[in-house]
Amino acid sequence: MTRSNNNKGATIKFLKSQWNQFNEKMFSDFIVPILQGKCPNLPLGQAIDWAYSHDFTTHDFGVEILYHRHYKHFKCWEVIFDLFHKRQPEDLSFAIGMALSKMMGHHDDGYSMRSAPAPIRQYVEQEVLRFEVPEISKLLAHVDENGFERSCSGYSLMPVLGARIDCVQIFKQIRDTPSSNSEVRENAKLLVSIYEFEPENIQWWSKRS
Repeated sequence: MTRSNNNKGATIKFLKSQWNQFNEKMFSDFIVPILQGKCPNLPLGQAIDWAYSHDFTTHDFGVEILYHRHYKHFKCWEVIFDLFHKRQPEDLSFAIGMALSKMMGHHDDGYSMRSAPAPIRQYVEQEVLRFEVPEISKLLAHVDENGFERSCSGYSLMPVLGARIDCVQIFKQIRDTPSSNSEVRENAKLLVSIYEFEPENIQWWSKRS
């Protein structure tokens, strides 16, 4: 965004991105749904293009549209996992973790993606169950100061964080690794503490070994 001043007042110019090109099609497909509180309904290919954008806002919109509108398409999940593995936490939309949690199944979400084809649900679950320290650390980097309280970011990610039967061992490894980001280590420490005082709150999310 750039700003200029002259005798006639101020002018604000926004950098052009894929999501703010206000032509007729973008107005009907993107702006109107946003104003109505709905997710825009863009084609799969366009949502993928946005998701891969290096402009963070475009990337964020792309991921949101991808998993809300196209979660029944296998390609959607290939893209989500590709982005998750390749990007650093600061360049990764929180919507990636939310998408994975919704597909794994979250009771607060009403298991909204249970209508996805079984092969897609199985694929996502198998991939999530392969997550180890690097992947769990990346998710913990998105947990805010509210930790794992219900309705907060950490709690939203529990279907993924707690999916593995040995997830607590992963949390302990992250907690005890000095080179880990301090906030990530604190979030891992908090999960271990939750397990020590109320183990069922962690074990409940486990899928299988």
